[in-house]
Amino acid sequence: MDKMKAVVYNKKASPEKLIYCDIDKPVPKDNEVLIKPNRVDLEFLTKLLENGKIKPIIDRRYSLDKTADAMKYLSQGHSTGKVVISI
Repeated sequence: MDKMKAVVYNKKASPEKLIYCDIDKPVPKDNEVLIKPNRVDLEFLTKLLENGKIKPIIDRRYSLDKTADAMKYLSQGHSTGKVVISI
């Protein structure tokens, strides 16, 4: 099975227990799809964003060193939009 890098969060552990590791690449179920954006798709989305055709709803932004705080916030169900982690 193909592997990929991921930041893994165990819901039973505290958010401070994030782990960067290799995981098995997810296999979508019948009612799911696995999306791997390509350059053409990303350029199209960029144009839609620049033209104001779509607008992301960003609830909060966190720096990379505050990822645990972001995960904690998400796990508490407070998010009303996307939570962004800036690198």
